Amino acid sequence: MTEELELFQRYEVIREHAHGLAETEVEKLAKLAEDLDYIDEETFSAKVKTIKDSYFTKEAKPLEVGADLVEETTADAEVTSSMDVYLQALRKTS
Repeated sequence: MTEELELFQRYEVIREHAHGLAETEVEKLAKLAEDLDYIDEETFSAKVKTIKDSYFTKEAKPLEVGADLVEETTADAEVTSSMDVYLQALRKTS
């Protein structure tokens, strides 16, 4: 009976810490937590939290948009006559 209670408590702790993780991450967290010793719920919870923080942290780095990504060319390149027709059409629409 105590083994069943321990298994249930382990499952509940893992489920609480798995909130916000993808399904595959939940499975990995459960697999990693299998080898942890269960002394009491509080200690086990702290260990699972440590595993979660170590393996599944998602730090979103802000994207740096630089001005060097957009190049404006003012020099006209030599264009064939068929390409010139396309360029004129584009200039009319913009």
